Amino acid sequence: MKRTIFIVFLLFAFCFALPAYSETGKKGKCNTEKKKVAIGSAFYEQGNLKKTLIGRLQERGYEVKDFTEGDPAKKLDYPGIADQVAAEVSKGNYDKGILICGTGMGMSIVANKRSRVYAALVEDQYAARYSRIFNNSNVLCFGQFVTAPEKAVDILDTWLDTKFADHPKWGEYCRDVALPQITAIEKKVFK
Repeated sequence: MKRTIFIVFLLFAFCFALPAYSETGKKGKCNTEKKKVAIGSAFYEQGNLKKTLIGRLQERGYEVKDFTEGDPAKKLDYPGIADQVAAEVSKGNYDKGILICGTGMGMSIVANKRSRVYAALVEDQYAARYSRIFNNSNVLCFGQFVTAPEKAVDILDTWLDTKFADHPKWGEYCRDVALPQITAIEKKVFK
């Protein structure tokens, strides 16, 4: 009985009393990331970008759900897939989303129509890093016509490993000024 109480106390102390930091940099919260990723593509099996990214996510311990559904004989329309993935991220059912279309532009435009979705189209590791640091991006968009699978894996790893506001000069501004302004705009737009 004493051992159980001690273990419960340690868990409580770890989660609430110690200065643990959540992604937003606020003290007193445990990292509750579910490590769940929603993925969707405007392609069924043309190229292997989606397959490569799913494999990498699974290697890293993420639970991945592919929202690329429909009749393979028919053309896939990216808006519906992008909206479905973005809706899941917006609702909090998935921590992050990955979207793939020809250039990535269409997917990012559609995904950003949802509240609490910050979709970033990136083509290199630098943009991936700063989309997380400055913009708290939670949906990563790729262009299958412009990004090779091997390069996409490097971009994905950088994006997953980078924390929001983790910058010595601009981190505090991003967290305490920019993100609250974005949230205020969202509240006006998504009434």
